[in-house]
Amino acid sequence: MCRLVVVVLVALLVTSSAGAQTPTGTILGGVKDAQGAVVPGATVTATNLGTQYSRSAVTDGAGEYALRLLPVGNYMVVVSIPGFKNFTQTGIVLEVGRNARVDATIELGTVSETVSVVGDSPLVDTASSSLSRMVGQNEVLNLPLVNRDLYSLLSITGGVTNNSSSNSLGGPEQVTTINGSGAV
Repeated sequence: MCRLVVVVLVALLVTSSAGAQTPTGTILGGVKDAQGAVVPGATVTATNLGTQYSRSAVTDGAGEYALRLLPVGNYMVVVSIPGFKNFTQTGIVLEVGRNARVDATIELGTVSETVSVVGDSPLVDTASSSLSRMVGQNEVLNLPLVNRDLYSLLSITGGVTNNSSSNSLGGPEQVTTINGSGAV
């Protein structure tokens, strides 16, 4: 019985830490008309410009939408609803753990008319207080890493207070404390 409890606890710890490492982000926001009224039922489509992967959502009764678990990359968001001009915004960069907020204001018009905005969403994420960092390939290749150990990159990341290796239960283990959290 005790052995079963230990196995279940270890499985839960492994799956919870693996979920935090997914290279995805979220695009969320709201849709309003020119007078500031919310627009429910609008179709919001996010397209990754590098892979042409797209995902759509429909705004709820409060005019809000969320496209979660999108792969990192450069995105274009298109908002459409019959009787209104399409709204398009490009230059939305999703990074690991970053939420991009894209609020759209649509105007009355025909479907063939489009309002385009070019630019990234704000860098300040008001939907989450989490801290994340994306390390690019060039940064990894140009850093003087001992034995090419990627865990040494954690030591130069903000919020990391402890990053050490240990040997427990007969195998190697990496212990990392981020922003005062428990060991990861």
